Amino acid sequence: MADLNYKTITSLEGQNLYNIAIQEYGCAEAVSLLREDNNVSLATVIKPGRVLKIRVPVPEITTDNRAVVNRLAAAGVFPATAERVVELQSHYVQTGYVMEGYVK
Repeated sequence: MADLNYKTITSLEGQNLYNIAIQEYGCAEAVSLLREDNNVSLATVIKPGRVLKIRVPVPEITTDNRAVVNRLAAAGVFPATAERVVELQSHYVQTGYVMEGYVK
């Protein structure tokens, strides 16, 4: 196996492994790389300020994942979905679709 090179990034508020995989690798399939390189599981809560290792150069995982990384970086976009999930869960509790206490 070839030696791997890494850079580090610092997670932002509301980011999870999938958000960071899309931001840094251009596809959700790269979650497995994040898990392997940072010794975390899918259940690991990524708190703001956590430093994570990212492989460089970006490996080709899908046909256009590198282009996605470049477009996000050029636009200054940092995917972060956690706050939106909480907001949606609250909405579903208020409208009666989900029983209170069922979602955290």
